Amino acid sequence: MADYSMDNEKWASRVELIEGHMSEHDCGDMAPVIKYNLDKGTTDVDNRKRYWLNITNLFATADVSPIRVGKVSNLPQAVQTAISAVCAVYEEAFTALFATHPLFGELERKRGKAGYAQHESNEAYGLSKAKNLRTRLVGYYGNYVDKTADAIAWDGTVDKKGMVSLIIPETSEVEG
Repeated sequence: MADYSMDNEKWASRVELIEGHMSEHDCGDMAPVIKYNLDKGTTDVDNRKRYWLNITNLFATADVSPIRVGKVSNLPQAVQTAISAVCAVYEEAFTALFATHPLFGELERKRGKAGYAQHESNEAYGLSKAKNLRTRLVGYYGNYVDKTADAIAWDGTVDKKGMVSLIIPETSEVEG
């Protein structure tokens, strides 16, 4: 017989993802059906995968979905939400900056395998900068979790003003 169960941690992470999305987006007629499946999955541990499939099927038809295809992050949902919020600000700002002068199109180039090609548009540049920041924030959070003392760390939180508070390692002054 197939196993449709899901552990509490995994289910709680998915519930937090969906509830966070529903608090920011109007899901219309889907909302009560989604809520029903979340409630049932919370109490019926043995069938959680079935309830999750129902939810993913509903969001497959939605214009805006919190469910992404591909590897699922193992970061706590609150950290993922914080990273997304910070990266959205970063992307918007760099998109606007790139659009201010043609000089950015000439000087700001893709790196590595892209062979220093130009960015296709100001939106592509903003997205590139946000992806880079996302990678750094995930690393900083990993340093925090691992208690890495000699690397920049971040506790995964954003204050009310949308600011992160990085923990910068102390450097020792070398006398010459």
